[in-house]
Amino acid sequence: ADLADSESTAALSANLADSESVAMPSTSTAPPILIISAAALLQRLPTPEDYRAASPSFAVGDYCEPTELAERLTDMGYRRADLAEVPGQFARRGEIIDIVRPDGVGIRISLFDVEIDQLKFFSPDDQRSRENCPRAVIPPASEICIKAADRADLTERIRAAAQESLLHRRREQTQAKLMEKLEEQLNRDLDAIAEGRWNASLDRWLALINSGSLLDYLAKAPVLTFVDEPAEVERRLLAAYAGWREQVTVLLEQGLTFPTAAESQLNPLDMWAAWQREAGLLAISTLGGGANLLPGAREFRIYGREAERYVSRINELPRDIARRDERAELTVLTATTPTQRENLRVLLDGEGVRTGYAWLGLPLNQGFEYPAAGLTVLGLADIFGREQRGRRTRKRRGGASVETERIRLFSDLKPGDYVVHDEHGIGQFQGIVNKAAGGARRDYLQISYAKGDQLFIAMDDLQSVQKYIGTGEKAPALSRLGGQNWQRLRERARDSVRQLATDLVELYARRARIKGYRFPPERTWQAEFNERFPYQETEDQLRCVEEIFDDMESDRVMDRLLCGDVGFGKTEVAFRAIFKCVVEGKQAAFLAPTTVLVQQHYTTFLERAADFPLRAEQLSRFVAPTEQRRILRDLAAGSVDLVIGTHRLLSKDVKFKDLGLLVIDEEQRFGVDHKERIKELYPHVDVLTLTATPIPRTLHMSLAGIRDISLLEDPPEERRPVMTSVMPYDAEMVREAMLRELNRQGQVFYLFNDTRHIGKKAEAVAAALPGARVISAHGQMPEDLLEQRIQTFIAGEADILVCTTIIESGIDMPNVNTIIVEDADRFGLAQLYQLRGRVGRSSRQAWAYLTYRPDKILTE
Repeated sequence: ADLADSESTAALSANLADSESVAMPSTSTAPPILIISAAALLQRLPTPEDYRAASPSFAVGDYCEPTELAERLTDMGYRRADLAEVPGQFARRGEIIDIVRPDGVGIRISLFDVEIDQLKFFSPDDQRSRENCPRAVIPPASEICIKAADRADLTERIRAAAQESLLHRRREQTQAKLMEKLEEQLNRDLDAIAEGRWNASLDRWLALINSGSLLDYLAKAPVLTFVDEPAEVERRLLAAYAGWREQVTVLLEQGLTFPTAAESQLNPLDMWAAWQREAGLLAISTLGGGANLLPGAREFRIYGREAERYVSRINELPRDIARRDERAELTVLTATTPTQRENLRVLLDGEGVRTGYAWLGLPLNQGFEYPAAGLTVLGLADIFGREQRGRRTRKRRGGASVETERIRLFSDLKPGDYVVHDEHGIGQFQGIVNKAAGGARRDYLQISYAKGDQLFIAMDDLQSVQKYIGTGEKAPALSRLGGQNWQRLRERARDSVRQLATDLVELYARRARIKGYRFPPERTWQAEFNERFPYQETEDQLRCVEEIFDDMESDRVMDRLLCGDVGFGKTEVAFRAIFKCVVEGKQAAFLAPTTVLVQQHYTTFLERAADFPLRAEQLSRFVAPTEQRRILRDLAAGSVDLVIGTHRLLSKDVKFKDLGLLVIDEEQRFGVDHKERIKELYPHVDVLTLTATPIPRTLHMSLAGIRDISLLEDPPEERRPVMTSVMPYDAEMVREAMLRELNRQGQVFYLFNDTRHIGKKAEAVAAALPGARVISAHGQMPEDLLEQRIQTFIAGEADILVCTTIIESGIDMPNVNTIIVEDADRFGLAQLYQLRGRVGRSSRQAWAYLTYRPDKILTE
């Protein structure tokens, strides 16, 4: 069990579930292994006896009354849902009860009246039943284990402790507002306990709820404990405890908690001393003697060093293995794929080396040498170059069809907003007024026009008015009531649309007749480039790559739409197509909507292609004008293979010598004229368009056969669905959500789409979470400052990024798994879909909180 970063309350209890092999008899013959962070030692847990009592077991034939079971599961911290899909949920459908344990195992109980008729495992992903389960133990879904019968006693103990604190504050004449806030907090917590709702705010009462620790679970078991750098463990224990106490002190001053919160974590010195006293310790340390805080311990010194790297001299590897073999030394070669192993085997066999080495299939990046042991281990980076993350195998999930939702924009109107009337044109909304007309009083929208003209629109005629949506920040010119300018403008727009449609038809017809460049089949370099992908490809990715390569290897000009959900691997598919293009001497262009996304694609491609003789450049406002001019010259001369850029690529001064492929990322972010301009200039070029939310025109063209479409329907393995909450804005709940993410060493996006007040919002977030590193970023910042802020956040040097929609497109930050969207009702559905996709890009459970003003009434 990995206790290094708790995945919120449910995941922490999953760690407790893993300790079941210590707290309860286990049928497994393998000894349990727990990997524990220093901070995990400080957590207050239920005692093994309480944990065991709170973990019922079931078998076929047992008595099980469904209503009683549902109540008990609620007491254990499980949340009821329509479908049990994530750890800590249960669902009841008639006589069937599904439970997803904190360790992710699905248990399906089928009843016949009040008797268990069947007990099976099931998959939370596709809800299908699996094999029979002889006996199921259901551990609590929370570290707070309170039986319904004990709630009243706990409530009284909490109330007594709180009243003592409140009485003390009254004596100190604490402000009335703080007292009122504390009493609200107390009543909210007591109501949650009475109703069996376990949330993060109850952590402040852990000292009154749990009396155990992790050491209690290991006290009676023969445990060997490895301690990695004891001095560092003690330092982190003290730092974690001091940080917690400091945070509690600030919250006390703000009236946001009670003194018992300070005791929610155990004293680190007491825990560390007890750990050394009770457990058999084996320290792993770079320093010996008393410096490792284990004086008197026996020392075993092992001398080692980093392994040699063979990246640029791979032909020397067979000779060195043979020399070590002559000295009876073993060389271990890391190869995680059949292709890697086969390439190395061919190299070694070609030099007559058939002994003296072994294979390691685990994703070890950097190797080591232990001369005394006669052992040399070479990692992936030592042999193949850049570090590779663990490649994971996956199975194709059951193919459910993907449906699209209708995209709709809904916005508020406030005085000062610009609006468009169907007949009268652009005006400025002044507010709602009540006027008498026709002998009755009614509410009207008041809209001002040029030269002081006023128009009053009845509330039942709202469909004739919509909010003005323009490009740029310049205010639009107001129309004149009764004038002809608006009508002429509408006619010009109609004519422009007709002309654009005609031009598009001609363009696509011309491209259909043109013979494109026929790329040759895959070469050796392509296979090597593919091998550097740090994950196992999904079957959908491989199929889409094959479809794209088939297009490129034909003489037909490619125009293909690659459609897949956010985080499903569209960029990797595009990179393989780009590589196929540039290794044949052609140029490629990658069009992305934001400078931040351009920077990310540029950095990622440089890493992937580091050992190939290719040149990639980026064009965006992050690049200085002098550097841009140099890139443009080299691009026109053909010495730049790949250029990644924003709308800057569409400028008239951008010339290609031999463009072979255009990739458009997030196509819905570009206008029609933008996307078609390069096709007009280079009609023979292959085009690949990437999107998660295709616009209706693009989707229609794909379905009509004008454009080909490839679908990515399989998510990466271990990817969990993002838990999405739509709720009124609650400062305390938002604070708890961010705190929960920070407690598992994660990061948070806080989306606040108002550049005028974003600085104050960042200050407010920092004040609510003392000790958290909060920075802000938005598109109107100077380029250097914006790039610095984004890189700071990517590097993990900040915990919370308060930002605008600049993060909307494609940014890949796996450590960010909570996003707070303030005033979510001001965004379109496609935008919210993209924003939610910024989190959940790792195996962690991700959360998206879409908030709106409490006084706001939302429509469907």
